[in-house]
Amino acid sequence: MKKRYILFLLSIFLMAIIVLGSASAFDFGSLFGGDNSSEAQNVTIDGVDFQIPAGYTENEKLAINNQTNSSAGITYTSNGKTFTNDDNDVISIIVALYDGQKVDDEFAGYLGGNKTTYNGQTGYLLENSNIYMFNYARDGKLVIITSTDGSIFKDVVI
Repeated sequence: MKKRYILFLLSIFLMAIIVLGSASAFDFGSLFGGDNSSEAQNVTIDGVDFQIPAGYTENEKLAINNQTNSSAGITYTSNGKTFTNDDNDVISIIVALYDGQKVDDEFAGYLGGNKTTYNGQTGYLLENSNIYMFNYARDGKLVIITSTDGSIFKDVVI
């Protein structure tokens, strides 16, 4: 009798998983500890679009939402997101709007780096101790993408 009861509960559990999966509201990969981002995802941060490669998931604890700061008398507001994958690679994106400051290619160049173009977007690429940064001006905002993978920018910038 106990075997029948256990088999009955096991079959109900499996049916529940199948129903949840077929509703497309549940990802089997995340249930079994796998990658829960099997496809590239498009994200928008402060009006700027990016593509996050498959395998990366957002770490919501590291999100920046309308954070206002000041540096050298210039006030700016930042928004950002950070993504990680199973290989411990990180992509961090910050979009900053500077009050009363013209943000253009020259402004982005102040951070330094080699002038580089990804998918038609010209910016500046820096490398420091296996941390890579690509920054550029877009729509009057400064965009800064940092990553532990220097080849990722061709996928992220759209």
